[in-house]
Amino acid sequence: MTRWILAAGVCAAIVFGVAPAAHAAAGVQFVDVCGGVAVSADAPEGATVTLRKNGAVVGSLPLPGGAFTVGAAHGETIGVSVAGAPEVTHSHVGPQGCTGEVPIRVDFDTVCPDLARLRIHLTTMPATATVVVTVNGVEGNPVQASTGTVSYPVPAVPDGAVLAVYQLLSGGVRAFQASHVFHTPTGCGPGSLSATFTDLCFGELAFDVFNTATGQQSFEVLRNGAAHTQFTVEHGASARKLADLSAGDVIAFRLGDVFATHTYQVPAACAKPDQVDVSFTDTCAGTSVTIANYGSLQPFLVQTSDGLADLRQVPIGTSVTIDVTGATVTVSKTLSEDPLLATHHYVKPAGCTVLPVTGSGTARIAATGALIVLLGAAVYALARRRATLR
Repeated sequence: MTRWILAAGVCAAIVFGVAPAAHAAAGVQFVDVCGGVAVSADAPEGATVTLRKNGAVVGSLPLPGGAFTVGAAHGETIGVSVAGAPEVTHSHVGPQGCTGEVPIRVDFDTVCPDLARLRIHLTTMPATATVVVTVNGVEGNPVQASTGTVSYPVPAVPDGAVLAVYQLLSGGVRAFQASHVFHTPTGCGPGSLSATFTDLCFGELAFDVFNTATGQQSFEVLRNGAAHTQFTVEHGASARKLADLSAGDVIAFRLGDVFATHTYQVPAACAKPDQVDVSFTDTCAGTSVTIANYGSLQPFLVQTSDGLADLRQVPIGTSVTIDVTGATVTVSKTLSEDPLLATHHYVKPAGCTVLPVTGSGTARIAATGALIVLLGAAVYALARRRATLR
């Protein structure tokens, strides 16, 4: 049910949310305002309110006395569940005459050892938004977000603390945007980090850093003992590159202590026009073709005399192995006047199991067997005929 009201020259819609009839739910009302939705519920103050936007949970908060506002973009669906009751939803329709309201989206990162990093995304550009962050209800200084994404660090966050983000709308309205329960990360420190390195052409070094801590970690990169740059790695693995290196440069990764070192060398393949290594390994089942790419941007085509044509894009700094069969295997570039990279002729390794005979020999054996069966059948039929004539 919808009822329109006009107060102080501002038009707003009051919508009474209805939950599924099979469940009891606190009565929830929605009022569309500029930049959000004012929500009120027939429930005791302090009851837990869980909020969703377009089906995704954005947080929860204790039900305040009276109405509270949830930030929303035009067309965004707000879902409200009070004290575990079935969710009631409402699609926001921005009232006419609204100007300057900027929808935002908030993500939370956990950073070692006890820092929370908020990423505030402005969904329209150019724009400016004012945001207030609270930790267990204690407000910090307002944050002015004026670009696409603003990173806001909150240091020394206690384990289990609730961070909440509010946007200041016109008329002094404070709109809830998101909340997050912070959990102190575990496993922080250099012992939870490791790295692998791949030398590339043109002075580039690719590396993967593996982080087993439950929070982000930032580490320093040293080049020949001097500070060079810094990287941040999420929990899991992160692939990165360094550039403009010279042969013999020593690279070290440090987080308090050094946890990985590598000396850059120019790969031998870089002396080739295509910066590619192709190798072949014959097995009893066929040929394994390995393409290691150190600097080429072209796709590669693997073809065999059996009619296989396999087109592969091999990213720089990686390799791919393809198992094929055929007497002859070729590997070519696809965007070159001189495309052929390598040709290989299959040689079966010694000791391979001999497979059953197939082909024309088998056909001859089968034909001979069929002839014997036919002759046997004819002899049997002739014998039965003589027995009948007697």
